[in-house]
Amino acid sequence: ATFLPSLTFVLLGAPYIDRLRQIRRLSGALAAILAAVAGVILHLGLTFGAHVVFPGALETGPHVPSLLLALAAFLALRTTKVSPALLVLAGALLGVGVAWAWR
Repeated sequence: ATFLPSLTFVLLGAPYIDRLRQIRRLSGALAAILAAVAGVILHLGLTFGAHVVFPGALETGPHVPSLLLALAAFLALRTTKVSPALLVLAGALLGVGVAWAWR
């Protein structure tokens, strides 16, 4: 429900983006939309990350396994050429395993 409409617009509009960038008035609008989308993605990432690492807000402290998985993923992205898709899959599997073992 969240991503399907956006993905549909992207898939339908992608072939026309290069043509629209050549129109000066639309180029400014596309730049503004790109900035807004980047801001939304950053906000979602920070919000989700905060809720995963600090599930009980700041009062309970960080969830150490989640924090370690996040740091490992960050280091893997920065120091290796690992595929982000593979990293997401590995993180999901490790996250499920940690959640199951941490019960």
